[in-house]
Amino acid sequence: MDFNLASPAIFQEKHVPKDTSLIGMSALVHCLNVEAPVRKPSCVSAHRSKQAKKDTKNWWIFDSKYAVENTVMAHLVFAIRHEDLDLLVLKRIFMAIPAEALAAYVQSAPSGPLVRKIWFLYEYLTEKILEVPDSGKVTNVDLLDGEQYFVTRGTVSIRHRVRNNLLGTRRFCPVIRRTVALNIFIEKQFSVRAQQILSEVSPVLIARAASFLLLADTQASFAIEGERLPITSTSARWLKAVQQAGEYPLSKEELNRLHSILVGDYRYLTPGPRADSVFLGKRTTDNEPLPEFIGARPQDLDDLIDGLTEANSNMSKSALDAVLQAAAIAFGFVYIHPFEDGNGRLHRCLIHHTLAEMKFSPPGLVFPISSVTDWRQVFFPAYCLS
Repeated sequence: MDFNLASPAIFQEKHVPKDTSLIGMSALVHCLNVEAPVRKPSCVSAHRSKQAKKDTKNWWIFDSKYAVENTVMAHLVFAIRHEDLDLLVLKRIFMAIPAEALAAYVQSAPSGPLVRKIWFLYEYLTEKILEVPDSGKVTNVDLLDGEQYFVTRGTVSIRHRVRNNLLGTRRFCPVIRRTVALNIFIEKQFSVRAQQILSEVSPVLIARAASFLLLADTQASFAIEGERLPITSTSARWLKAVQQAGEYPLSKEELNRLHSILVGDYRYLTPGPRADSVFLGKRTTDNEPLPEFIGARPQDLDDLIDGLTEANSNMSKSALDAVLQAAAIAFGFVYIHPFEDGNGRLHRCLIHHTLAEMKFSPPGLVFPISSVTDWRQVFFPAYCLS
């Protein structure tokens, strides 16, 4: 299956660097007319360079030795081998490739580790089965490299002999790359250090510290939304929700329960997932919306929340760092934005919930996680304990 289009001068509003051509996911998205945002597209230089892979502001520029044949499969192999995993882009690429072409590619080398990974990802993401026999007796291969990504223990797909060690499921699946910064923070073992410090301090001092930390986090949580901490039932509801963090497994019912505690009064809200669309942003003088963020479609909420709780359960059974899990779940929740109101506050409550559930926070102690900043930065919980 060959491409019919030449590499463009502009790709997704970005100028393609001089003397380069698209490669991997960017080439596939462009030439197959796939609607999917490639966050950091790749291109290959027409010349040799000292660096095999150069990182610019908008592009990964590969040395000319990485050039591939101008075929769909060659670019797909490049994407899996050399680019960061992006399941959304891959799924939409797979949906644009005829199943017969994928089946022929798999049958050309059914025992190859990379071929089996592509085969597994196609069937896993699209939920379509290729007309190809099972791989048979071959050595199992991990889907993701544990030195490049944070992974779970995973389960082996007998059909493909691929260990699915993704953090989530096809309905919601965070992908967290290993970086130097994250590895350094994890090695600091903040949870262990906190336990050691508490073992050397009197219970009275611990109780005072716990009360202060909870108050500090409560004040910051209200300040994020432009409110001063009121001495009212609103702050009492927040304290009640946070103090119950981690007591019950995360589920759709638990999210509804925590939301009811935080909101308290449903006279002006409908309980449960919202029935209408929602956006964050401003409006024009004519009351037309100027959205900076748009929540998930109402008809998708149930499925997305189920996926979120499944992913949380999947990560809880692995050795994934608790802060990474909390960030992934809280980010997923606030991005879905399932309720009419109270999503931001519940998103911060979920961080406390996960840290407590995974025994990262010492019993009875809340680590402050709220910070007064631009609301858009709330969408990217940082690994900020120090």
